[in-house]
Amino acid sequence: MTHPVWTATFEINLSYVALRLPRLPSPGEDLPVAASMQELLATALADLPPVSRRAVRLAALLAAPSPGVLEAAGVSLLDFDPAEEAGVLTVTLTAVQFAHPMYATAVGAGTPPGVRRRAGRRPTT
Repeated sequence: MTHPVWTATFEINLSYVALRLPRLPSPGEDLPVAASMQELLATALADLPPVSRRAVRLAALLAAPSPGVLEAAGVSLLDFDPAEEAGVLTVTLTAVQFAHPMYATAVGAGTPPGVRRRAGRRPTT
């Protein structure tokens, strides 16, 4: 049995990918397929504002991303709004949860080493 949330997420992502094509496929024409989940999410992340991209990357690098930990790291929960609208993750009072566990893995894997190092440091004022 297919999980309804994953099915809905897949359909949203498929729609998102189709709308980004230079032209919509003709009836019966195959949709292009991303080479990997990482490629698909890299495209979605590229469309996010830089502050949102940073917030999503930081959440992906944490074992259990929570609003309190992210806010302590200087991330406003409002920074996640574009990512929520894109279907990448959801934010509740107690957790930041990726739409699929592979999303966090793919985002983390696609995060450059320098960004990873800087994510572990608190900004100085």
